[in-house]
Amino acid sequence: MSKQLAISFAIIALLACTLTTTAVMLSADEPRELKQRVYMRVKLQSSGKVLEGIVTRDFTLIDQAAQEMHEMSRASEWPRAKDDLYEHYSVEFQRLCGKLSSLAKEENLEGVSFTYMQLTSSCITCHDHVFSSLKRAPDPSGPFQLIPNARLPRKR
Repeated sequence: MSKQLAISFAIIALLACTLTTTAVMLSADEPRELKQRVYMRVKLQSSGKVLEGIVTRDFTLIDQAAQEMHEMSRASEWPRAKDDLYEHYSVEFQRLCGKLSSLAKEENLEGVSFTYMQLTSSCITCHDHVFSSLKRAPDPSGPFQLIPNARLPRKR
């Protein structure tokens, strides 16, 4: 049980890092950013439901939350690919959500736990990629704004 507890605490710490990274990534494009923030918040809440399902062995909750995240990622409001690497992370997110759902239906706690850690790691890496593809520049209306980094190729 202590191993499960340690894994749970590690996952919670990773989620906190993800939330912090998301909060830092705000830009001046408020309407689009507002939608993205709402989607990221809902995604984070669904991810929290998966964690709750893991620690309580509630496979129905895990399955429902995984399906919520998968459906959300397919919605038209979901942030779209800015480059090939971002597209990879988006596809990987959908794949891992599907895998979580399947493993929950099989009541495979170890598989669900491992896949959830993969999903969380993928989210953190994606957020890191998005953040590193932006650079800070002075903004007359606020402390800073984020602008695309010219070093990385971007899709239009």
